[in-house]
Amino acid sequence: MFAKAFLLLLCGGFACQAFSQPITWIHGARTAALANADAALQGPWNTIGNPAGIAGCRSPAISFALERRFLMKELDTRALTTVIPFKKQVFGLNINFFGSGLYNEHLVSLCYARALSPEFSAGFRINYHGIKLPGYTSQQAWSVTAGVQAALRSGLRLGAAISNPGRAAFNDELYAEIPLIASLGAAYSFSEKVLAAFELESISGFPVTVNTGLEYFPHPHLALRCGISSSPFRQYGGLGIRYKGLALDLSASSHRQLGFTPQITLSYVF
Repeated sequence: MFAKAFLLLLCGGFACQAFSQPITWIHGARTAALANADAALQGPWNTIGNPAGIAGCRSPAISFALERRFLMKELDTRALTTVIPFKKQVFGLNINFFGSGLYNEHLVSLCYARALSPEFSAGFRINYHGIKLPGYTSQQAWSVTAGVQAALRSGLRLGAAISNPGRAAFNDELYAEIPLIASLGAAYSFSEKVLAAFELESISGFPVTVNTGLEYFPHPHLALRCGISSSPFRQYGGLGIRYKGLALDLSASSHRQLGFTPQITLSYVF
């Protein structure tokens, strides 16, 4: 099955970077349902997105996520994120793990963000990347990510982030890149019930991607979400259920050739 999964990735057009960051790390089911347009969003999962976004977290939170890429357990990604606010500062931790015993990748990120004013926040994170092929090689590398967010007026927020500007990479023993990623986005709250997100994302070696998402709360405890992205064209959908500090988010995305990718996230805000 793992060989089949690998061939599927190649057929999907990922041959050049089949094991690189853009197709493995997950940002939580809420973000996934919004086409991963999170440059201007705020919340605990910005520990893997724009780190400035965790500056908006007012209470400690912890969240777990599981994604089954193309409905194949060999391509599962599991993730944990947590944030701890302290005065105007917020500290965060994110752990992502992809793969199986035959091949696996992991990413551990430590984040720091601060609200510099009521309108402006900034953040950065240090990322530890690891790849393991049992019996062949095990490699590690470090990278950094930085981001900013600004609230221009009521309901409108802009965000920008860059990851791996120093072009950190694994050695030549194993062809696996750590891409340079840059994103620029906006989020607008039309009301307490409706939010729209937009993002331009550039990943080294790939065309620029346009990500857009829409979130609607028909009930204070229920959110409906949808999104689309380009390069390649993908559709997203999902829902979220909130009750007091507990939240359950579900999402699914579709790829024309490779099929569906579901994700589930369970979160608790203390």
